[in-house]
Amino acid sequence: MGLSFAYPLALWGLIGLPLIVAIHFLQSRNRYEEVSSLFLLELLPEETRSGAVFSYLRNGVQLWMQLLAVLLFTLILARPMWLHQESRQSVAVVLDSSVSMRAFTAELMTGMESLSADLTRSAGKTEWWVLPSDPGRPGLAQAADRDQFLQALEKFEALSGPHSPRNALQRARQLVGPEGLVLLVSDHVAEDLPAGALAISVGRPLENSGFTGIRFEGGGWQASVIHFGKESVQKTVTIQFDDQLPEERLLTLNPGAVTLLSGPLPSEFKHARLRLEDDATLWDNALPFVSPLEKPLAYGRQLKDPGLTAWVEKLMQTVSGAVASSTPQLSWREGWPVREVPDSPAEIWWLNGEESAGFSLVAATEDPLTADLNWDGFLALPFKGFLMRPEDEVLLWMGAEPLVIRRPGQTGTRLLMNFDFDTSNAERFPSMLLLLHRFAKTQRDLQPLPCQTQLETRQQLPFPIKAEGPFQTTFMDLHGQVQTREVATGPELRVPDRPGIWTVKQGEDLILKAGVFAGDVAEGNFSQARPLALPETLVLAQRQRNSQSDFLLPLWFLLLALTLGLSWWSEKRGRG
Repeated sequence: MGLSFAYPLALWGLIGLPLIVAIHFLQSRNRYEEVSSLFLLELLPEETRSGAVFSYLRNGVQLWMQLLAVLLFTLILARPMWLHQESRQSVAVVLDSSVSMRAFTAELMTGMESLSADLTRSAGKTEWWVLPSDPGRPGLAQAADRDQFLQALEKFEALSGPHSPRNALQRARQLVGPEGLVLLVSDHVAEDLPAGALAISVGRPLENSGFTGIRFEGGGWQASVIHFGKESVQKTVTIQFDDQLPEERLLTLNPGAVTLLSGPLPSEFKHARLRLEDDATLWDNALPFVSPLEKPLAYGRQLKDPGLTAWVEKLMQTVSGAVASSTPQLSWREGWPVREVPDSPAEIWWLNGEESAGFSLVAATEDPLTADLNWDGFLALPFKGFLMRPEDEVLLWMGAEPLVIRRPGQTGTRLLMNFDFDTSNAERFPSMLLLLHRFAKTQRDLQPLPCQTQLETRQQLPFPIKAEGPFQTTFMDLHGQVQTREVATGPELRVPDRPGIWTVKQGEDLILKAGVFAGDVAEGNFSQARPLALPETLVLAQRQRNSQSDFLLPLWFLLLALTLGLSWWSEKRGRG
């Protein structure tokens, strides 16, 4: 059974032992002189006393009783406890899966080694659980002892973006029960945690710089770099296309500011990479990219209203890759009622009925085309008499009348606009422009043509891939290592969680080629990071709960009283 103390600070009372010994050293020896008569005392020289000095140790009962009293008094104050070997405790450690934790791998292991050692001594048997804070990532592990727990920590990889640990903490509470410990380990101090979880932080303030993105225009590229720090710094950026000799540039980065870096694009290249000088983090110091190649969107218009025709032309100019064509993939039409047009994959049909309903408030349904759009202030007059089909999906309602309807078809999807354009403010209303822009972009992305673009780690694909598999994916990381895998269907394709070059093929046909970079700017900001240890009182409380108080405590009180009495008796006897 392990011995511990409820109040270990009381052991400082043992400093009284050398003090007692020192006091007994400082007592002077009495001087004895034998005389035959008292008058001879007048002939003795007077003794000069300048205070006590170290002379000799007066060994006796009083010394040992006082030393024993100090020992007993310290023992009573420290409250010894005996750990029950049959006691058990469960500890769930939820590790922050954010990629920012990669900057504190060494601090994480050092802190967990010390903490696990303290908690292991708090119970006879400790069961460990390791969970990622991002429920979407694998990594749940159960450890029967401390060694297995530390091995699970070594295998943990922090690769997620910003997310909430709430679900992971609630799952951890279910695993350990109401009496178990749930700890969230992060690089910043978390507050107001659910499920009774306790926060631990291994972070500290660091200066860091990283790429935030890249864009292409006018035959060139322009990248942006942000610096998180208190002072301006100068860093070297390396630019390399394919296997050509790298070019180096010196950048001056100001605190909290975004610095732009630009250059021309070669006529032909497979892939390129920007590399920033190493600092606190490495994942945001590289920006791989490929030659941009967007999917084209051929569109046509068969409209009679000149105002609507001019407005549609301006709108389509904002859709990248949109090109007017006689064989369109997206057609703009008008008329009443809606007519079936063969070989038209997608349409935006503006209805022009005769009788209009009254104005009312606009209500939007939940849909990607209407997400996060505000329709307050939209003015339109819907037409009466629109015949709904079972497959129709209403995106906007005005009162009881459908305003915008999506109708799937065999050749393509139709977006039906059931209101008068001339009497509405659709021409200048931002939410309507965004809805139509989203629909056009969706139709462009559905085209089975290759695309070369930039993607951020872990983001969703910018367009759905509905073709039947299998697909072959190839990923080349920043060190040149290549990984290949086969994916059964398009929805299973996931953007890699590390920077590199990602290629998706179907047989010999290229579907997608992308430069993947870390675009989570907030993950590189460590200005608010600071360490936070688990309170020592919590570890002590765990040990107290799993221990038994010293049953000999009354005996120690009795012995303390006896030693004090013997010390007093020996002193009185010595004076006598």
